[in-house]
Amino acid sequence: MTPDTSTGSTFHQLCAERGRAFPLLTDRLLLSPFTAEDLHEVWGYWRLPETTHWMSRRYEAPEQLRDRWLSQGSKFTVRRRSDGVLVGDVGARLQDSWAQQEAADHARGTQAELDWTLAPQHQAHGYAREAVRALMELAADLGVRRMHAGCFAENTGSWRLMEALGMRRETSTIRESLHRDLGWRDGVGYAVLAEELPPRH
Repeated sequence: MTPDTSTGSTFHQLCAERGRAFPLLTDRLLLSPFTAEDLHEVWGYWRLPETTHWMSRRYEAPEQLRDRWLSQGSKFTVRRRSDGVLVGDVGARLQDSWAQQEAADHARGTQAELDWTLAPQHQAHGYAREAVRALMELAADLGVRRMHAGCFAENTGSWRLMEALGMRRETSTIRESLHRDLGWRDGVGYAVLAEELPPRH
């Protein structure tokens, strides 16, 4: 079962409560919580139809994106360490796991829904895999026990990335997901437990 609502805390708040410093460094990338100052660069690729083709929503104006992302407190910008160029964004939306009522307090904020978007010109360089893996490790360090993500079955780039990250396919649905242009499509869902993450390099 999946949770009905998100937890009262955001992933950014959890990072602050646990004293996590940013930017988060990987071999090639810098991950930092999204701020309003990032909006112009982020909007440069989020306004493109090819970016949002498989996304759950399109934004009509950059202010809509800014307000939603700031309120969700889940998004991180991804920049190259070598030159600071923005290559995309990743997100971890903190959620309550499903639980019987008597155990619900122990299930709060124990899982996260992951997402990622790469600017078209920065795809196929392994940036998404590197950034999402770092975000998964951060979530595990903060006590998140399970991470999950879903996509249209035809979005092969996304589900292949999930498999490359060690996530397992847990659901496969038939015409369950409505695409704004293509109609009802198949969907897939993946997840991984924090304890199942591969050893760090």
